[in-house]
Amino acid sequence: MKKENLVSVPFMVLGIVFCTCLVAANLLETKVVQLGPISVTAGLIVFPVSYIINDCIAEVWGFRKARLIIWMGFLMNFMVVAMGQIAVALPAAPFWEGEEGLILYSAWRPVLLLRV
Repeated sequence: MKKENLVSVPFMVLGIVFCTCLVAANLLETKVVQLGPISVTAGLIVFPVSYIINDCIAEVWGFRKARLIIWMGFLMNFMVVAMGQIAVALPAAPFWEGEEGLILYSAWRPVLLLRV
C-alpha cells in the first residue's frame, strides 16, 4: 500500500468530526435563535467548527485530503437527508402523536445551498 493512501487516526477523527459538524449544522439550520441583539440560525453556531477543522486538515495533510473530507461531508449530508425523507414518507404508527414534530423534510434546503 502506498504511503500516501495511509490514513492516520488524527486525520480520521478530524474527518469524522468535520462530517458530524456539517450534518449537524444543516439539521440545526431550521431553528432561529437570539444571541443578544442578533438573530441567527442554530446551525451557524456549529458550522464554523467545520471550517476550522477543514483548515487544519488542509494545513497538515494537504488540499487533496481536505477535498476528500469535504466530498465525504457532502455525501453524509445527502445520505442523512435522504434517510430523513424516507422516514417522513413512511406511515406513522397509529398510537404515535409526534408526527408534527418531525422536521427532517426541511433539511434539503441547507444541503442544496452547498455552503462548504
